[in-house]
Amino acid sequence: MTRAIGLAVFGLIAISAVAYETRSRLPSSDSPTLRQALDWLQARPVGQVAVFVTWAFTGWHFFVR
Repeated sequence: MTRAIGLAVFGLIAISAVAYETRSRLPSSDSPTLRQALDWLQARPVGQVAVFVTWAFTGWHFFVR
């Protein structure tokens, strides 16, 4: 995978997160915000591992490569 594709993928993820957060904060929305979803996920042991692995994967790609 080229650097441009990698940056495009991470950019798409960031734009999607901002769009979801904006949509979930509308008064008519019943979707949880990203913070609420992360809190729900981290309340479970498997979720804690998933969040750690996600941060490790992201850190590896941004700081090691």
